[in-house]
Amino acid sequence: MPQIPRVINPDPQRFFEEYIVAGRPAVLVGCMDWRIVEVDPRTLLDPNKEVFVTEDDIGLYGPGHYRKTILHFGEVLRRWQSSGKRKFYYMDQQPINRLHPELLSYIGYPQMLPRELLVAVNLWMGEGRIRWHFDGVDNFLAHIHGCKSVRLIPPEKLRNMYVFGNQWCAIDDVDHVDLDAFPLAADIGETFDTVLEKGEMLFLPAGWWHTAAAVGGWAASVNFWYDTWYGVRKSVFERPFFSGLEHLTHLLAEEVPHAERQHYCRLAIEMLERIVAGQPLPMKSLGGWDNPQRINFTPVADRVPPRFPDGRGTAAKAAAISR
Repeated sequence: MPQIPRVINPDPQRFFEEYIVAGRPAVLVGCMDWRIVEVDPRTLLDPNKEVFVTEDDIGLYGPGHYRKTILHFGEVLRRWQSSGKRKFYYMDQQPINRLHPELLSYIGYPQMLPRELLVAVNLWMGEGRIRWHFDGVDNFLAHIHGCKSVRLIPPEKLRNMYVFGNQWCAIDDVDHVDLDAFPLAADIGETFDTVLEKGEMLFLPAGWWHTAAAVGGWAASVNFWYDTWYGVRKSVFERPFFSGLEHLTHLLAEEVPHAERQHYCRLAIEMLERIVAGQPLPMKSLGGWDNPQRINFTPVADRVPPRFPDGRGTAAKAAAISR
């Protein structure tokens, strides 16, 4: 199995260029000099504080496998430490600024992307495994307690993963797949693997499939979601993309005769394959993409990555990346 590369105390700008812009995952080592790493995680929250908890019978979290409940944090700790047959418990996606603001002074922040692009900081504590899915934004996962096994699959395998609900995989275990039910899964290929230790941080680019599991007990992490896709501000293209996709799919599904629908589906696939291959598209027609009166659309040339936090990024470099 390929291993996710490990980078020791990386230079922020170099990491931005070599990993974030390139959409390459990596484990960052030696860059979490944060108070939260040194604190006993059992003391992070008041034991009498009520917390939202995911409860599950088999320890697989995701659609169809769990229910939500509220428990005191001290009771959650007690259940994590109990032995014998019992349910699994996971404090998943706890927004720190809203639910646990007392922890804000305990954490640091990744230095590879501007703080103004940060959209969420969450606390994750628990046991078991989250099912395969991908995030729609760039993600830094900072590990603060225990060990966590992480497996990744490249975004190019989207059609093999049987996506549902926008981001979840219908396959629970990619190592043991019912190929009669999921024949395309035969071409998933190898996964990229690592085990995160306390004080290590995983950069998880948008679109990469992943699953994570606590190893040898319960584990804890803090994650940072940014409004970026491979370093490009995501909000620039997300709304026009989904708006265009919605119009296209409804048009093809509801309003076009069968023969024409087949033709236009083939045409759409051809254009998309050209884009993926980096080939030029046909000449843009007057009143189309070049129309200055178009609504809710940002020209491709404007989709440049944010300036690097220290201001050393150049317009030329950003323009080159956007192409």
